Amino acid sequence: MPVKIPAAELATAHCEICGKGAQSLTASEQAAMLKVLDGWRLESLPDTPAAFIKDFQFANFSDALNFVNELGVVAEQESHHPLLTLTWGRVTVSWWTHSIGSVHRNDAVMAAKTDAVYQQRFA
Repeated sequence: MPVKIPAAELATAHCEICGKGAQSLTASEQAAMLKVLDGWRLESLPDTPAAFIKDFQFANFSDALNFVNELGVVAEQESHHPLLTLTWGRVTVSWWTHSIGSVHRNDAVMAAKTDAVYQQRFA
């Protein structure tokens, strides 16, 4: 049974370097991560069978754009980059590990970091 890791602990963790041989999260590990990642869902996308995805709401386009820019700084620091969809008052963030074509612990870490960016300035 996977160990339940608090979202706050995930938000302070760092991404590990992983390549094609890295292990994706098992179905039970994915389910465990979704229990601690508030509002995130697991969906398939054209490039991957599994991605952590969440929609964030904003009062206007400017706040949504600022969130994207702030999240971009965090993504660069961790060398792990999301798919971002920006529209008026909403940003959809999708995390998966391209090199393995699925979700990895790094994606849960970045989902938690994404929530932290949102909570610190936009909630």
